Amino acid sequence: MIRILIVDDHRMVGHGFQEILRQQPDFLVVGAVETAEAALEWVRREAPEVVLMDLWLPGIDGFEGVRRLHAINPAVKCICLTAAEEPFYVRPFFNAGGCGYVTKRCGAAELAIAIREVVGGRAYIEPALGQRLSVDLTHERDAGCPFNRLSHRELEVITIDIAGSVDNDTALGARLGISRKTVSTIRHRALAKLGVGNLAEVIRLARRCGLLDSDRP
Repeated sequence: MIRILIVDDHRMVGHGFQEILRQQPDFLVVGAVETAEAALEWVRREAPEVVLMDLWLPGIDGFEGVRRLHAINPAVKCICLTAAEEPFYVRPFFNAGGCGYVTKRCGAAELAIAIREVVGGRAYIEPALGQRLSVDLTHERDAGCPFNRLSHRELEVITIDIAGSVDNDTALGARLGISRKTVSTIRHRALAKLGVGNLAEVIRLARRCGLLDSDRP
């Protein structure tokens, strides 16, 4: 049996995915929690084989959650299960230690495939998103997309800035385990590498690289 933990702060969503997964004879949903912190405690105690983690959670987000989870037990396979369908978020999640990325619009069969693929040691990206990402990555290589120049930590800070999930640098630093001053330094370095001066310009650049949808506010 493949033991699965669900991490989603919307209880009804988590319950719905539990019911979907329970239809598979080789899946066992061992729990559902609403924060990444709770997931980390669960992994320390129970060590499920797969964790399905949303990106936007109260407290630490899915990016930092998977990074900490991977540090606790790298054998646990973490799949992003999110409403975020933009390619921009895929690379930071995989860089943090994730091995799968599917959206909440995927069907039950596709989610089952994703789980079995990562358990088998293979990375998995939802095909529709993977096709977009393939095009985007090709565009990046051809155009020399500046996001390729960012370190993991720089991309992490910029990703959180774009998501708007943290109100200030003190909170962002607490989430990442670094100081407010270090957050500011990392952001300044990232902006310099990207050749832009503020977040609005970062978003416009990400659109031009095909990493964010053009209708994003």
